[in-house]
Amino acid sequence: MRNTILNSHRGARRQRAVAVRLAEVSSTSLPDDSELVARQVDLARAWERLSAVHQEALALAVIDDLPGREAAAVLGITGVAYRLRLSRARNALRGLLGHRPTAAPVTERQPS
Repeated sequence: MRNTILNSHRGARRQRAVAVRLAEVSSTSLPDDSELVARQVDLARAWERLSAVHQEALALAVIDDLPGREAAAVLGITGVAYRLRLSRARNALRGLLGHRPTAAPVTERQPS
């Protein structure tokens, strides 16, 4: 129970830290960098739409810069489970940002 509460508090702190970092980056951008600002706004919106589980997995990897084994220990899960969770979080973020993988074109077979 104690670890669950501590993990919850750490997750909340990371979420606040990400929000502050995103706000700082957005506020320091030059007005001429409209493309960069637009990307940051898109990222901030996508981050808000991610589940807490995905946010936490990404925050441990990107913000806290923890290796997989340590991130898994923080979450109380195995390294394999963390890598899977991180992969799903990255895919979810890509999907929210509209960066979907392109599929190979389907060609129709001509009847013989």
